[in-house]
Amino acid sequence: MSDLLKIEQGETVTRFTLNRPEKHNALSADMMTRFAEGIGNLSTPVAVIAANGTRTFCAGADLGERGLGEDAAARQTKALLRLTMALARCPGLIIALPFGRVMGGGGLLTILSDIVLSRDDLRLNFPEIQFKLFPFAVYAALLERISPSMAWQLCASGMTLTASDCFAQGLASQVIPAQDFAGDCDRLVDWYSERSEVLCKAKADTPVIDADRIAARLG
Repeated sequence: MSDLLKIEQGETVTRFTLNRPEKHNALSADMMTRFAEGIGNLSTPVAVIAANGTRTFCAGADLGERGLGEDAAARQTKALLRLTMALARCPGLIIALPFGRVMGGGGLLTILSDIVLSRDDLRLNFPEIQFKLFPFAVYAALLERISPSMAWQLCASGMTLTASDCFAQGLASQVIPAQDFAGDCDRLVDWYSERSEVLCKAKADTPVIDADRIAARLG
């Protein structure tokens, strides 16, 4: 299972890499639990969330696992909520590097990041409503980032946002052409890391995300 989520710790940056490209980097309960533990025990000022693959950053929760029965579904939901709160409460600077498709619960990895360096082919959507489900964790997190009306539309309709749409809504910090993505991300992660002390202090003093509000919404 450790191979599905690679965690590499450096002096100032801990890199979390989703490594399940053959399954579109879908998140299993074990992956989310390990992810939450890593974020909760972060010992560097910066966490980077990346993914292997070319077309899908994260397809959300593993539907195959969820379909194994009520116990598996409940375990997955618990792990997703744990990861949500770990990201929301993290005092470090979280930098996400999304590309291609970002779906469902995978969107939490970008919504709850402080800096989102997006490849220009990003497509973000929350398709749960197609299965007559409402993504409550996503909605609770989106309300910290965008207007309630837009958060509702995204979750109630399953509409897709492009990279440019995400930038306009404040869900992406920068949109980077695909041919420049790897090099620019490396350079920008270094740039933000050099300024992590002041950015982490600003995050603590004037937080954008209120973890207690998210927890209250989730009951």
